[in-house]
Amino acid sequence: MFLDFLVEFCKCKKAAEDLNTVFISSRFDSAIQMVMKIPLCSLQVLVRSLIIIMLSVSVILLITEIELLDTYFYKFLFTHFSYEGEKGSIKSFMKVFDEHVSESRLRIIAYTDGQKASSVTFVVITGGNDVYYVETDSMGEAEIDLPEGCSVKILGPSLTDLSRIFLPVFIDLGKLERGENILFLTLTPGAIIRVITIPAVENNAPVRLKMEVKNLTYCNPQWISVYGDLSPFPLYMLNMPGDTVIVPSNVPVKIEVKSDLFDWPILIDENGEFFILERNEIRYVKKFAYHILLRNLRVVQSEYEESVSKIRRAEEYGVYVGMEKESLMYVNEVMEKVFLYMMKDEDVFQAAYYLKESYEKCLNIQRNVDVLLKGSISSFLPIVSLSFMTSIGIASLCFEERLKHFISSLFFFIIFFILLFYLYPGFRFAGIIDYMIAGYSVIMIYLLLFLISESSKDLKTVGGINLVSAIIASLSLALRNMKRRKLRTFFTFMSLIIMILGITLLTSVTFSSSIREIKAVSSVPYEVSNMVIISRIDRPLDYGDITWVSLQPECKLISLKAQNMPQNKPLGYVKSTFQINGIIGIMSADPNLKMLSAITTPEDLDCTLHTYASALMSEEMAKIAGVAYGDEIVISNKRVKIVGFFNPDKISQFRDVDGDFWCPKKITQRGEIVYCSGNEVIITNLETAVALGAVITRSYVYSEDFQSAINLAKRVSLLTSYLAVVFSGENMKYIYFPSTVISVSGFTLIVPLVLVSLNIFAVMISSIYERRKEISILSVIGLNPLHIICIFILESLILGFLSGSIGYILGIISFKILGIFGIHLPINMKTSLLDAGTILGTTLLVTSFSYLIPSLKASTLVTPSLSRKWKLETVVHMGKWLQEIPARIPPEKVQSFVNYVCEKLLKESDNIEVRIDNLKREAYFENGNPVYAILFKYSKGGDRPFYANIILKIKRSMNYYKVLVECELHSIYPKFEESHIHEVISLIRKIMLEWVSFRDRIIVPLGNSYATITNIIRNFSPQLLYIVTWKSPEKVLKELKDIMRSQNLLVPNVKVETIKEKNINAIVDRLSAILNNIDTIYIDSDDYLLSIALTLAGIKVGKKVSYFIENKIVEEKLEV
Repeated sequence: MFLDFLVEFCKCKKAAEDLNTVFISSRFDSAIQMVMKIPLCSLQVLVRSLIIIMLSVSVILLITEIELLDTYFYKFLFTHFSYEGEKGSIKSFMKVFDEHVSESRLRIIAYTDGQKASSVTFVVITGGNDVYYVETDSMGEAEIDLPEGCSVKILGPSLTDLSRIFLPVFIDLGKLERGENILFLTLTPGAIIRVITIPAVENNAPVRLKMEVKNLTYCNPQWISVYGDLSPFPLYMLNMPGDTVIVPSNVPVKIEVKSDLFDWPILIDENGEFFILERNEIRYVKKFAYHILLRNLRVVQSEYEESVSKIRRAEEYGVYVGMEKESLMYVNEVMEKVFLYMMKDEDVFQAAYYLKESYEKCLNIQRNVDVLLKGSISSFLPIVSLSFMTSIGIASLCFEERLKHFISSLFFFIIFFILLFYLYPGFRFAGIIDYMIAGYSVIMIYLLLFLISESSKDLKTVGGINLVSAIIASLSLALRNMKRRKLRTFFTFMSLIIMILGITLLTSVTFSSSIREIKAVSSVPYEVSNMVIISRIDRPLDYGDITWVSLQPECKLISLKAQNMPQNKPLGYVKSTFQINGIIGIMSADPNLKMLSAITTPEDLDCTLHTYASALMSEEMAKIAGVAYGDEIVISNKRVKIVGFFNPDKISQFRDVDGDFWCPKKITQRGEIVYCSGNEVIITNLETAVALGAVITRSYVYSEDFQSAINLAKRVSLLTSYLAVVFSGENMKYIYFPSTVISVSGFTLIVPLVLVSLNIFAVMISSIYERRKEISILSVIGLNPLHIICIFILESLILGFLSGSIGYILGIISFKILGIFGIHLPINMKTSLLDAGTILGTTLLVTSFSYLIPSLKASTLVTPSLSRKWKLETVVHMGKWLQEIPARIPPEKVQSFVNYVCEKLLKESDNIEVRIDNLKREAYFENGNPVYAILFKYSKGGDRPFYANIILKIKRSMNYYKVLVECELHSIYPKFEESHIHEVISLIRKIMLEWVSFRDRIIVPLGNSYATITNIIRNFSPQLLYIVTWKSPEKVLKELKDIMRSQNLLVPNVKVETIKEKNINAIVDRLSAILNNIDTIYIDSDDYLLSIALTLAGIKVGKKVSYFIENKIVEEKLEV
């Protein structure tokens, strides 16, 4: 070649460097002048003449046979890796030789220092965005066959060897012609300037740069002079991060850097002088990072001043902000560290970390102060209402007379209002309208309480008790008990109030934005240590992220993983039938490479990792589709060569270092996001995966030691909001991610809370036995266990509400006292509704739990419950199980009991698994005593079926009847006989308890005589007595009470139904509605119309009626 002849002939180094690209100028006289520069010697004059002659001949040939191709100044566009040509006066020479071939062959011949450049990699980009790597051989040549007429761009050389750095070139060759196309390139030695950057404190994204190289000596430099935004792949193909500038060595240069953070460019130089870098030198420049650092410092100082201003404003309004002052002091300490780092020119990344931490702290301070001020404004009306309710509660403890109660309530409220006006910040923000609304609210609360007590006298419970009267009576009982035990109540109040003061003054909950650390055991036992997995939570990584991560001083080696995002359409097909839904791209430093090699064929993955457009696929899929080694498949409209196979089952279960499944995800036809199976993915190198549409999802960063990995993870997580997972050598992983951190102080108060609860519990348990007589009286006058529990719970609620509200108000006063005396506690004032609700809720919870067990004990102290767990005490006699049920049935209620049990047994037969058959009743005498017997067959299906013949005997014993159960059991599972017996007897016990609880609701008509009513009360002690009469309820109750007192009888729960209807049908309809909740109907009275109407109503609803015959009760069912 003619170029070879020239370079070999020109032994002078200066001449060879000046030649650069042969015929770089299109003017013939330039070539002559270059040749004339060659130094003369005794034998070189003739040689120089021959060169001039040959140049002349060459120019003539070139004009007629050779097409001159324009080339462009090549630019690096670092932000998105896009290349853009810019025409200049420099010409690149390429000769086309027509050898009658069907394809176009491109040959690249590279030179450097007058020698052919071997092992230099270039990137060939075709018109269809297909990318090929070509590497020069020992002769400095690289060849590639391409389709005829395709457009070609040349990019390179790639930065693969830091000991051989060359200026990259970008040449757009246009469309290739048929035959051989030769491109001659002379590579200029270079050096690297890497501009260190840090993110702005306001956002979490790395800074993107636009850089321009300024120089003195090259008027038309043949190297990239302008660096713009990164493009999809070229810079990454050249193994160059986005903050790197390659400049010619031994040439004075300066770097002009532009970014969105500054309105003006920053000139990067060496103390005002030009950079002059030696060949293959790598220079890290911190100047731009210091400019960003100073900018961030100004931003943080501005936020710091804003935080100080808000704290002062809050204190002027009376808000105690001790926690925020503590945070402000911490910011001061951190800022001192930043100044120290900047003065000593130390680690710029650590200074950026501290600045970001200070910035977040300042924002948290401002947010918390705003929340405190807004909380105090919004809680004005609730605090006024709370203080009024507290005043009413305190007055109720002191006085019962209405006038004294009203005056004392108003007095206490005025005191609370004055204290809060001067101490609570919400009162400072309130206007006249707010005060008017608060006044109206207080009046409405008092009127509402008065109207409820006066207008709801007729409102009754299901049991017939006047609701408001019951509530007032319960409150009176609770308050009376508290007043009777003044000393005990006082100390209980004091313990609760002190507890609330502790919660108010020593606890605090704040929300802040920071990084969160989670320590966990690694689910996958990998042999990795001192490695950090970095990824984005909400999106993939871009090349700006990779550049930023690679800049960190702890980063010694980085590897990337790319995979496709989930989608509902296949990426490609194998043999037009089998779908490919997942692409995985890896690099040679991937931590999973060792395990991946064990399940692939061949085991050596070098071919895949270093050859573009090559991939591994499932061996099962390859076998079914008939794909062999070396075949090509089409993925994303690009051809990929299969160079190996893997086990699909193991790949499907394969997990990454952090325990996540290794395969990418897909979207099914139902819209579900699931992991791809091993048969649906291909594995290739990172460059091919990106070209096929994959994105970088994570980076594996290796550091020297564990502490360096931790520092790296914390920094990138705080500064740029990455999810960072650190792996130690002990099978542990540490996860760091940005999050809203809830800081809770005062956990040690849990111990006082427990102590206060136990103290109140002990006091209440001891008072239960003191109040045994009182509980007995409450039980005698008709209160059941639930009523007694409610009285004790109501007492606990009164105690908790009053102590909580008083403690909260005292806490507000305490904050003001702390501020006056300058006492600093790292606690914020409790101003919001949530704070007040939390304090009151805590107090009510403590008192309620403290009272719960004592109230249950009190409810069963005199009236124990039969529905508790019972123990089976059966006796087996002649194959029959005998069990006596502890119950006493009065003789006059035996018939009613038998009827009720039979009715309930028939209803139990409706169960799917349980069936009652052969039900019958008998009556006979045994040893002279009457016996009532109920016989039935109990059958149970399911997993353990059985049946039992049951005889329920009600025998006379002294003045009452007792119940005995005889059971003859038949089961194929003998070891479960006892549980079967327990099941049967539990059913009978349940029916008996229901009868005891619900068979005492009696209705009786009333004329003028109360004889029937007093007879019923004396013999049956009913739970509820309905009286049907023409009289008014007030008159009936007054007359009944007088009669009962004269006969020394207790008045039961009575409900009077006054009949106002004049039509017999209307009367019957009304009584029929009442009878749905009645157990027994007595029709005896001296008012025959009401007796007849009640009888007709009983017939209508299908219930039995009862009446007296010679002091004996007869119950029968009448039919029309």
